[in-house]
Amino acid sequence: MTQPGHWTLSPEALGRFLLLLDADIIEAGRQYECLRAKLIRLFEWRGCRIAEDLADESLNRVIRRVEQGLELGDGDVPRFSAGVAHRVFLEHLREVKRQPGAHDAPAVAPRHETTDLRLVCLEQCLDRLSNEERDLVIRYYAGPSDARIRNRKTLAKEMGVAANTLRIRVFRIRNKLEQWIEERMRTSAPGGDQP
Repeated sequence: MTQPGHWTLSPEALGRFLLLLDADIIEAGRQYECLRAKLIRLFEWRGCRIAEDLADESLNRVIRRVEQGLELGDGDVPRFSAGVAHRVFLEHLREVKRQPGAHDAPAVAPRHETTDLRLVCLEQCLDRLSNEERDLVIRYYAGPSDARIRNRKTLAKEMGVAANTLRIRVFRIRNKLEQWIEERMRTSAPGGDQP
């Protein structure tokens, strides 16, 4: 799944990318691993059996774009990486369909059409949120369920708010997202009202 004009990751390119994440190399490494883990979960959530490979491919493409001069501001790296990961996923699906015998051993687990539509709508609606709201809701729900309580306490502490205040903020954002998703699903479903 390498793009035309074969590009290989160099230590220098990785170092420059890590500096985008944080000036402290140890913290940058931690953030890189967190970003990679999120992308892996994203691919796993979509049913990909080679989630780690696709996450690595996504990050390599992001690093290559940065090497080519793309400027990303604070907080832009995760969002841009998610966008690249989405394109990598679509390419992966096309590649799987072209492979002989793909129906025998799919690389993507089948999902119900409604679930797929809901996921697409969720991604589109997340883009409608402000950067702060999107980052907040993603961080609030990130990680395995047993680690979420600890993560949410840390998030509340970072924001300087009580845990209940954090829950209320996320609840309001989630309500807004759910309304947008339902609207989009009504207009996107076959026979739905098109605007």
